[in-house]
Amino acid sequence: MGLTTRGAALLPPLLLLLLAHAAAQAILDSRCYLMNGGAVESFYIAEDTPVGAVIGTLTVNGDASVNGDITLRLQERNAAVALAPHSKNLTLTRALDREERLGPSSVYVNVRCDRRRTTDPSFVIPVSVRVWDVNDNAPAWQGAGVAGGAGGYRARVSELTAVGARLAAAPARDDDQPGPHSVVHYSVLPGPYQEYVKFANELDSVIVLAKPLDYETLRNFTVTLRAEDQGQPPRHNDTTLEVEVTDADDQNPAFTHDHYTAVLPDDAVEGTELEISPGPISASDQDLGIRAPVRYSSTGEQRALLRLHADSGRAAAAAPLLAQHGPVTIVLKATQVDNPDRYAFATLTISRPPRAAGPPRPPRFLQPAYSAAVPEDTPVGATLLTLHTDTGDTVSTPAPRAPYTPRRQRGHARRGHAAHAAHRHRGHCEYPRPPRPPPAASTRPSGPHCSRCTSTPGTL
Repeated sequence: MGLTTRGAALLPPLLLLLLAHAAAQAILDSRCYLMNGGAVESFYIAEDTPVGAVIGTLTVNGDASVNGDITLRLQERNAAVALAPHSKNLTLTRALDREERLGPSSVYVNVRCDRRRTTDPSFVIPVSVRVWDVNDNAPAWQGAGVAGGAGGYRARVSELTAVGARLAAAPARDDDQPGPHSVVHYSVLPGPYQEYVKFANELDSVIVLAKPLDYETLRNFTVTLRAEDQGQPPRHNDTTLEVEVTDADDQNPAFTHDHYTAVLPDDAVEGTELEISPGPISASDQDLGIRAPVRYSSTGEQRALLRLHADSGRAAAAAPLLAQHGPVTIVLKATQVDNPDRYAFATLTISRPPRAAGPPRPPRFLQPAYSAAVPEDTPVGATLLTLHTDTGDTVSTPAPRAPYTPRRQRGHARRGHAAHAAHRHRGHCEYPRPPRPPPAASTRPSGPHCSRCTSTPGTL
């Protein structure tokens, strides 16, 4: 039944006072309201906040202590946060993780606030707990052996690979939220062989060749790679790159010796195998990883003097070699079977055996007798014939100066000339007739005379 004005006037003054006070208290009671006038309580915490830590205090009006005037409780069960008993403190009960691997990345709960000693309904205060990222994850190598890159990377590359060519890709991933915590920088750590490889750039996971390779000097090597984020402090992860260098056909064959020698026996016949010094004729491919077989041959002007086995390199005398008396040098060639552009040269010198020690033997002419026809007008000093000895020397015989023949012997000289012509076929050689001497100067007085007179005209 409603209270009329007349009825209110009949109430005792004390009751009226109490009703007015109660109405004022109802209007002025701010318990369970947020102090900032908002409708939602929000908290921001780091994802590495330990379990049990106080993540914040509710800014709600009222006293939540044991003897206080409000009671606070969570509406949700098994939430990641909880209210400390008889307080406004919100505590963490489970780990939070911005990447949601170890726990939730955010929490939303409702807090019920009850005014004590009243029949007022409960107030519901929404509470939001958000997690911000921290640099709690180190970069992890992808596809490198086992998780985290512990198994390392492997690359197989030819020694002819050009500098700057791609060797491998070694990507790393950082699970932190986008930003400095997840930006990965790549590098090759200082150490042995680190000068051979590098990353294309510090933000790229592609590894390229930085220095030429040579299989004969370096067949494999290992370097250490690092992936590091940009957090403060930064976190990193290391792994290895093992590089295997493969051989390429970039080397010519080589003989075991640059020069070989052999002695041709005196009783050698065509096909006699020669004993080679300082060892058998042999050549091999210098590409140690390929070792292509080689074929042997002789080349140059003297190649016909030798029979050289194409596969074994054994040398035998050919027929033209038997006619050689002095040392001869033959050029040997070894050619790769799989690549005729790869070859090597050496020389083989073949000589006759030395003669037995003893007194020197005088030289001997190659012919027992020599003959020559000499015209009578042959000038003095002209060569009459050439004599050969078994030492290889030659002797040229010049025409000697002819002796003077007196006039009274001219008849004999003419007969001698005829005799020279008669004996020319018997191997004898006589001097040619010398030129006639000039007539002696006359001592007679000059003047006309006749051929029959021996005296000057006018004389008795």
